[in-house]
Amino acid sequence: MTSQEQERLLAEAKELEDRVPPLAAGPRTEHERLMLERAAELRRRADDYVPESSGPLRQRLVEVIENEVPETYARLASTRVSETLDAWAEEAVVRARDTARKLFAGLMPGATGTAMADEIADKILAAVWTKDA
Repeated sequence: MTSQEQERLLAEAKELEDRVPPLAAGPRTEHERLMLERAAELRRRADDYVPESSGPLRQRLVEVIENEVPETYARLASTRVSETLDAWAEEAVVRARDTARKLFAGLMPGATGTAMADEIADKILAAVWTKDA
Protein backbone atom coordinates (compact mmCIF):
# COMPACT_ATOMS: atom_id res chain seq x y z
CA MET A 1 0.00 0.00 0.00
CA THR A 2 1.27 3.45 -0.82
CA SER A 3 0.65 6.68 1.02
CA GLN A 4 -1.72 7.67 -1.80
CA GLU A 5 -3.76 4.52 -1.24
CA GLN A 6 -3.81 5.28 2.49
CA GLU A 7 -5.08 8.79 1.79
CA ARG A 8 -7.73 7.39 -0.56
CA LEU A 9 -8.94 4.96 2.11
CA LEU A 10 -9.15 7.73 4.70
CA ALA A 11 -10.99 10.03 2.28
CA GLU A 12 -13.47 7.29 1.43
CA ALA A 13 -14.03 6.59 5.14
CA LYS A 14 -14.64 10.28 5.84
CA GLU A 15 -17.07 10.51 2.92
CA LEU A 16 -19.07 7.57 4.28
CA GLU A 17 -19.08 9.03 7.79
CA ASP A 18 -20.21 12.42 6.50
CA ARG A 19 -23.21 10.81 4.77
CA VAL A 20 -24.54 9.52 8.09
CA PRO A 21 -26.59 12.05 10.08
CA PRO A 22 -25.62 12.72 13.71
CA LEU A 23 -26.96 10.33 16.33
CA ALA A 24 -29.07 13.15 17.78
CA ALA A 25 -31.13 13.09 14.56
CA GLY A 26 -32.68 9.80 15.60
CA PRO A 27 -31.96 6.09 15.57
CA ARG A 28 -29.63 4.77 12.91
CA THR A 29 -31.00 2.81 10.00
CA GLU A 30 -29.43 -0.47 8.96
CA HIS A 31 -27.95 1.26 5.91
CA GLU A 32 -26.34 3.94 8.10
CA ARG A 33 -24.89 1.31 10.44
CA LEU A 34 -23.42 -0.53 7.45
CA MET A 35 -21.85 2.68 6.13
CA LEU A 36 -20.25 3.35 9.53
CA GLU A 37 -18.96 -0.23 9.73
CA ARG A 38 -17.47 0.11 6.24
CA ALA A 39 -15.86 3.44 7.23
CA ALA A 40 -14.36 1.83 10.34
CA GLU A 41 -12.96 -1.03 8.23
CA LEU A 42 -11.40 1.44 5.77
CA ARG A 43 -9.80 3.34 8.66
CA ARG A 44 -8.38 0.08 10.08
CA ARG A 45 -6.86 -0.78 6.70
CA ALA A 46 -5.37 2.71 6.42
CA ASP A 47 -3.98 2.45 9.96
CA ASP A 48 -2.17 -0.77 9.03
CA TYR A 49 -0.09 1.14 6.49
CA VAL A 50 3.60 1.30 7.37
CA PRO A 51 5.55 3.83 5.28
CA GLU A 52 8.37 2.50 3.12
CA SER A 53 7.41 -1.13 3.58
CA SER A 54 6.03 -3.64 1.19
CA GLY A 55 6.02 -7.35 0.67
CA PRO A 56 5.39 -10.24 3.00
CA LEU A 57 6.02 -10.05 6.73
CA ARG A 58 9.19 -12.15 6.55
CA GLN A 59 10.68 -9.80 3.93
CA ARG A 60 9.76 -6.68 5.91
CA LEU A 61 11.32 -8.08 9.09
CA VAL A 62 14.52 -8.97 7.25
CA GLU A 63 14.67 -5.41 5.85
CA VAL A 64 14.27 -3.95 9.33
CA ILE A 65 17.00 -6.21 10.68
CA GLU A 66 19.35 -5.27 7.84
CA ASN A 67 18.74 -1.57 8.41
CA GLU A 68 18.47 -1.37 12.20
CA VAL A 69 20.45 -4.21 13.80
CA PRO A 70 24.24 -3.99 14.09
CA GLU A 71 25.96 -6.20 11.55
CA THR A 72 27.42 -8.52 14.20
CA TYR A 73 23.90 -9.46 15.38
CA ALA A 74 22.02 -9.27 12.08
CA ARG A 75 22.61 -12.89 11.09
CA LEU A 76 21.50 -14.20 14.49
CA ALA A 77 18.44 -11.93 14.45
CA SER A 78 17.49 -13.04 10.93
CA THR A 79 17.84 -16.69 11.93
CA ARG A 80 15.67 -16.21 15.02
CA VAL A 81 13.01 -14.35 13.03
CA SER A 82 12.91 -17.13 10.44
CA GLU A 83 12.65 -19.79 13.15
CA THR A 84 9.81 -17.91 14.84
CA LEU A 85 7.87 -17.38 11.61
CA ASP A 86 8.34 -21.04 10.66
CA ALA A 87 7.04 -22.12 14.08
CA TRP A 88 4.02 -19.82 13.68
CA ALA A 89 3.33 -21.27 10.24
CA GLU A 90 3.54 -24.85 11.54
CA GLU A 91 1.24 -24.02 14.46
CA ALA A 92 -1.22 -22.33 12.08
CA VAL A 93 -1.37 -25.47 9.95
CA VAL A 94 -2.04 -27.66 12.99
CA ARG A 95 -4.72 -25.33 14.37
CA ALA A 96 -6.44 -24.84 11.01
CA ARG A 97 -6.63 -28.60 10.43
CA ASP A 98 -7.85 -29.30 13.97
CA THR A 99 -10.51 -26.60 13.74
CA ALA A 100 -11.70 -27.75 10.31
CA ARG A 101 -11.82 -31.38 11.47
CA LYS A 102 -13.90 -30.43 14.52
CA LEU A 103 -16.31 -28.47 12.34
CA PHE A 104 -16.75 -31.31 9.85
CA ALA A 105 -16.73 -34.20 12.34
CA GLY A 106 -20.49 -34.09 12.83
CA LEU A 107 -21.34 -33.24 9.24
CA MET A 108 -19.40 -35.96 7.51
CA PRO A 109 -17.82 -38.57 9.79
CA GLY A 110 -15.00 -40.83 8.69
CA ALA A 111 -12.21 -40.50 6.18
CA THR A 112 -14.26 -38.41 3.73
CA GLY A 113 -14.96 -35.76 6.36
CA THR A 114 -11.31 -35.68 7.42
CA ALA A 115 -10.15 -35.35 3.81
CA MET A 116 -12.64 -32.55 3.19
CA ALA A 117 -11.58 -30.78 6.39
CA ASP A 118 -7.91 -31.02 5.40
CA GLU A 119 -8.69 -29.69 1.92
CA ILE A 120 -10.57 -26.70 3.35
CA ALA A 121 -7.80 -26.03 5.88
CA ASP A 122 -5.24 -26.11 3.06
CA LYS A 123 -7.27 -23.60 1.03
CA ILE A 124 -7.60 -21.27 4.02
CA LEU A 125 -3.89 -21.47 4.78
CA ALA A 126 -2.98 -20.92 1.12
CA ALA A 127 -5.09 -17.77 1.07
CA VAL A 128 -3.52 -16.50 4.30
CA TRP A 129 0.09 -17.27 3.38
CA THR A 130 -0.15 -15.81 -0.11
CA LYS A 131 -1.66 -12.64 1.31
CA ASP A 132 1.11 -12.03 3.84
CA ALA A 133 3.53 -14.89 4.27
